Amino acid sequence: MDIVRSIRNARAQYKVNVDKWIEAEIYTDELLSCLIEQKKIIEKLARAQPLAILSRQERKFKAPSPLTGEGREERSPSLPPTLSGEGQLERGPSPLSPLSGKGREGALILVVKEAEVVLPWAGMVDLKAEREKLAKESEITQAKIEKIEIRLRDDAFLAKAPPHILEKERQKLDTLKDKLMRLHQELSQLTSPSERNTKY
Repeated sequence: MDIVRSIRNARAQYKVNVDKWIEAEIYTDELLSCLIEQKKIIEKLARAQPLAILSRQERKFKAPSPLTGEGREERSPSLPPTLSGEGQLERGPSPLSPLSGKGREGALILVVKEAEVVLPWAGMVDLKAEREKLAKESEITQAKIEKIEIRLRDDAFLAKAPPHILEKERQKLDTLKDKLMRLHQELSQLTSPSERNTKY
């Protein structure tokens, strides 16, 4: 089942302990009655509890989550999904890029066939530890970028280095910049709006 597979992939992505139960909400119209009948099976296979299965209209007017304190509005169909129906990461600016819109900062949203799944971050990861890890990795990556940029501005290095070495350094710089962008996006996704006025 696509829904179970996507939740499992998200758990693996964020290294959620296999024994841990996480909160999940499923919003659908076409599959509502079918999923309600299979609720116990989904809970067991995805280790998702409490599990709410609701219509999309109920999501539009959803009250604030008891875990995050934030409401969750309808996701625009034009926005790229975070996880595909097959549970694989979609390619784009970031596989887990933050979703725009009020009240979306506190949860990961998965889009599967004819349904959306909302997984509150607070139920999956230690937000403080994850933010610290991403911030530290961002600092290390930034330092590597600055080191290569200094090298590529060094006239002596540019004059002596073979063309293939220069090209290799430029490719390494591009890779590190892309990594830094994705780290910042993931960090932003785990950070509340009031905290986003910092360097990240």
